[in-house]
Amino acid sequence: MSAAADGGVTVNAVTYNSPTSITLNVSTVGASSDVHALTITNPDGQRVTVPAALTMGTISGDFSGDGKADITVFRPSTGIWYVRNVVTGLFEFYQWGLNGDIPVQGDYDGDGKADVAVWRPSTGIWYIRNSSAPGAPSFLQWGLNGDIPVPGDYDGDGKTDAAVFRPSTGIWYVRDLATNTAAFYQWGLNGDVPVSGDFDGDGKTDIAVFRPSTSIWYVRPSSTPGAPGFYQWGITGDIPILKGP
Repeated sequence: MSAAADGGVTVNAVTYNSPTSITLNVSTVGASSDVHALTITNPDGQRVTVPAALTMGTISGDFSGDGKADITVFRPSTGIWYVRNVVTGLFEFYQWGLNGDIPVQGDYDGDGKADVAVWRPSTGIWYIRNSSAPGAPSFLQWGLNGDIPVPGDYDGDGKTDAAVFRPSTGIWYVRDLATNTAAFYQWGLNGDVPVSGDFDGDGKTDIAVFRPSTSIWYVRPSSTPGAPGFYQWGITGDIPILKGP
């Protein structure tokens, strides 16, 4: 069995665990800062490509609460976040996460500041360092290995919700951390890339996917879920770029 990734990510080794699980050893030195596709080939030559298998690199967020995005990177090899305020030039460093974790920053406590947070694919656990109470972090099991984390404010309460998109079924699982309630939406197919954002401007994150095979965006507006939008924008090989609440 072999595997290959795009964007400068090198797959050093592939370990077969079970018919539904493999372990990858990868190198990200020199890789681009975005979402990377992964292609897995079995000994019979059968191949499957996961468009958004790897996420790494630059993170945007207002960690200081000054209303401006800070330049931030997450270093997987050490689990350290490096945050730079572009206005003051001041630096902050946080050790939060392990190699293999996916950064999922957001304003989970609703204080107007982005919180440092990671999602661990191996366990489906969210580790959230609340800026309002950094000594009292939050831990939540939400999602399975193979899911894609898609945090956002889906209910418009001013706080980021934990959410995952399951490529195998096209189902979105959204959990409100304030009320501990959950919502489920079937939107998308295997191979689609989740691109949630506030497309209708109502203050709520909308569920949306980009289909690489056709370059069509499928948007489910929260204000009018019964009247979704479909937009052909892009060509094969393009990477959708969107950062929403």
